[in-house]
Amino acid sequence: MPSDGPWLPLDGRRFSQAFPTDVSLTPDVVLVFDAALLPERSLLSRLQTRARARPCGPFRDVAEISEEIDMVVAAGPGSPTASVTMELLAAHGVKRVVSVGTAAATSDATSDGQVCLVARATLAAATSPYPGDGGLRCGPLFDQLRSAADAQAAALTTLWPFRVDASEVATHAGAVIEMEAATLHAVAEVVGVTIESLVVISDRYRADGWQVGDATQTRSGLDRAVEIAVAGLNTTR
Repeated sequence: MPSDGPWLPLDGRRFSQAFPTDVSLTPDVVLVFDAALLPERSLLSRLQTRARARPCGPFRDVAEISEEIDMVVAAGPGSPTASVTMELLAAHGVKRVVSVGTAAATSDATSDGQVCLVARATLAAATSPYPGDGGLRCGPLFDQLRSAADAQAAALTTLWPFRVDASEVATHAGAVIEMEAATLHAVAEVVGVTIESLVVISDRYRADGWQVGDATQTRSGLDRAVEIAVAGLNTTR
């Protein structure tokens, strides 16, 4: 983003023209990151027996959860993928998104597999303001998800996996560390998409490094997060 002015309006049609596909999406989408951390296609196969695979185009997977909600699995983790994915979703007519991913805890207040609703997202090492930077979330969809999630959390979005500055973590004490939320929220604001984010605690950040959490708890938490996302979208339609 230019430091001396606002973002320029973006025309989502450019993305749909750049990626001509036969993908069609519902206005409501559950966007899943970090599926690569699970056994192949396990999240899709375990979600619901009625979830039907569809042409996926530039995404890793697209599945129909219901007539009103599709699940999109992003091509990969991280802020660059998150940015392009949000543009593509907007280009395909998506209006509301609940993202689901994993995060590292920085305190003992959360446990492995816990589903946290992102109440604030900040980009690590950001050198200039951007839309939604650090803003508290609100609105009907947020309120509905908050009632079902285990906790709320501030998110510190890092641009590189397992790379974070200890002093910055100290500045954002208690935040969870992940790789997409701040970018998703910033781009969503620009392209006019409503978004909320759920993260599942999968590992922990300590002064001496990273500790991987319980994989079974993470898988269970991701499944539950998707169910919470679907329920939230259905209830607030």
